[in-house]
Amino acid sequence: MNCLLILFLLVVCINKTLGAVTNSTIYDFDFYINKYPDIKKTLGNDKNAVYNHFLTYGMKEGRQASVLFDVNFYKNTYEDLRKAFGNDLEQYYNHFLTYGMKEGRQASEIFNPLYYKNKYDDLVYTYGTELVSYYSHFLNYGMKEGRQASEVFNVQAYKDQNEDLKKAFGNDLKQYYIHYINYGKAEGRKATPIYNFDSTIYNLDFYFNKYSDIRSTLGYDENAVYNHFLNYGMKEGRLASVIFDVNYYKNKNSDLRKTFGNDLKQYYNHFLTYGMKEGRQASEIFNPTYYKNKNSDLRKAFGNDLKQYYNHFLTYGMKEGRQASETFNVQTYKNRYSDLRNLFGNNLEKYYINYVNYGKADGRKGN
Repeated sequence: MNCLLILFLLVVCINKTLGAVTNSTIYDFDFYINKYPDIKKTLGNDKNAVYNHFLTYGMKEGRQASVLFDVNFYKNTYEDLRKAFGNDLEQYYNHFLTYGMKEGRQASEIFNPLYYKNKYDDLVYTYGTELVSYYSHFLNYGMKEGRQASEVFNVQAYKDQNEDLKKAFGNDLKQYYIHYINYGKAEGRKATPIYNFDSTIYNLDFYFNKYSDIRSTLGYDENAVYNHFLNYGMKEGRLASVIFDVNYYKNKNSDLRKTFGNDLKQYYNHFLTYGMKEGRQASEIFNPTYYKNKNSDLRKAFGNDLKQYYNHFLTYGMKEGRQASETFNVQTYKNRYSDLRNLFGNNLEKYYINYVNYGKADGRKGN
């Protein structure tokens, strides 16, 4: 039995084991012929001939045949694989199909399964720790929805900063991912946002994950989601950050209620202008005065600059599992609920977010 037949049978066997998604993670006919004009010119639309070319030559040559798998990226990213396989590129494809996907290894600049899992709570609730399913979701839905799947590529930012691509692709978001892989990166095009919003009151991912109506209506369109928050979300009292709940802030501060009444947008503005500096509490899980008093290392660093405590908690405190209020202890919350441990593991930030979004309303105890 020749090597090509063995390889083909191996791929077929693996495909049966992992499901139909497996083949599309390393091979997509349209992607392959559009990326390589020499193949299209020679073989045309003969799908069998093109696939045989991939098996016989493409894999050995390191050709990319899927938006999710770049064999050279995979090789260069993992030293353990280079030590095992050297320059035998076929082995990297086989490893990815057999082990890499299950392990959540990244094989393309635009898709990191662990990043994707951690970014979208709705996917975690559906797929849990079954990492192969995240590849499938991104291929079938994520790109069309414009979801971000790696730190270095944001499709909305790529679209917004390239007028020529908007004219070419319109709202067909999948084409922007493909363009970046095939041309954009080599051309030095920007693929990350050029602006940041105040994360104490607004976090895109938090807002997107919390409200299914926004996800279904706007998708992961960064500008559209932020504009919704400005034009509707603030007035409606929607939560857009783990440490600012406008209704909590309103109910906590009688002086503000006398001044602003039910004009909820004014509470956001007050918090940004005065509330943080004054150390006002705006969420059940975070009290800046409590946080300051509980952490001597932070007092040495920040003193009485209370705004710094908000920033520290958002950037480091949640990840470190620091307690920031009398009513919520993340380690206690984690240890008490095995279903959450199965979903989030040691990603402590997710437990804070879960409590704010669901846990308290579900009657779960936070201390």
